[in-house]
Parts: sequence; C-alpha cells; structure tokens
Amino acid sequence: MTNKAFEAETKKRGIDPKKGAACILQHKISDLRLAAAVLGVFAGDTFFLEDVKNPYFMFLGKKQQNTAESDRNNRVVIFPVSADDGEITHGVIVFMP
Repeated sequence: MTNKAFEAETKKRGIDPKKGAACILQHKISDLRLAAAVLGVFAGDTFFLEDVKNPYFMFLGKKQQNTAESDRNNRVVIFPVSADDGEITHGVIVFMP
C-alpha cells in the first residue's frame, strides 16, 4: 500500500492489500546505509539517515535524478509497523527534505 505522494514521485500505482503481498523493490539499493535500514527495520529498529544519495533508486532504477529531485529529499526515516501479535509486518519509509 502506498500513498499518493509516493505514487506521484515514482509513477507506480499503489498496491492493493486485498490482492496479497507485492514487492516494490525491483532494483538494487545503491546507498548501503539505506539497504541496511531496509533490512534492519524488520528486526524492529528505527533509522534516521541524512545525506542519502539517490533515495528513489530502489523504486525507480534511476541512478541519476535531476539535481532538484536529488537534493529535495535526502533525509529518510524508516520505522517498523507491527501486527496485533507484535510481529513486524511492514516497514515505513518517509523521505524528507
């Protein structure tokens, strides 16, 4: 499930949770800190990263964005979301200027 801002930025449609799980990460993550955070969030950790290079690469597969896009959202917060039983089922990524 994605929000409208994510859909607008990545040009990808939202995921319908009724249709089951879907993988939105179709590309390798170029920033190693971001890659570690995406894995670590499912261990229950929360991450705040600054100066992230090409933050949308994992969704878009574009190495180079124009400068305005690259500079606009270079901070990232990643946090876990757990189900009622405490199992972490989702991770949330928030891109910030």
